[in-house]
Amino acid sequence: MENTKQMIPVWFWVGIMMLIYGILVTGAGIYYLINPPQSYAAKWTNPNLWWGIIMLVVGVIFMFLGRIKKESN
Repeated sequence: MENTKQMIPVWFWVGIMMLIYGILVTGAGIYYLINPPQSYAAKWTNPNLWWGIIMLVVGVIFMFLGRIKKESN
């Protein structure tokens, strides 16, 4: 029985971080969509929601790429 330790690629960890931040920012965007503050400069474009969704997608892509690199080694 061989005890080999494989390192997890950095892209997998970056993907997890982006996924967590994306969840938080998307949650804030949904909250501001439901309960908009009185003085919110970008309330019609809702950048929190858009950037949160982008961060979620990028996080999933990075996690997928990190998993592929790990399995190919």
